[in-house]
Amino acid sequence: MKKYSDKQIKKLWKEFNDIPICPTCETIEEDFHIWETGTGKMKIWHWFDDNYSKGLAEGLMKLRR
Repeated sequence: MKKYSDKQIKKLWKEFNDIPICPTCETIEEDFHIWETGTGKMKIWHWFDDNYSKGLAEGLMKLRR
């Protein structure tokens, strides 16, 4: 699998914010990047967490532990 820079991942994260997510089943409602319609939001979040150097919570979501 391709290795992404933090800059590329930040851009993807911003794009992901525009993807509609089903409120009841929490799956994406259209294809996005490497994921097909119906992929669970949590699966995508885990990818971001695993691939962004600061992780999802502290880096992309700007949450503090």
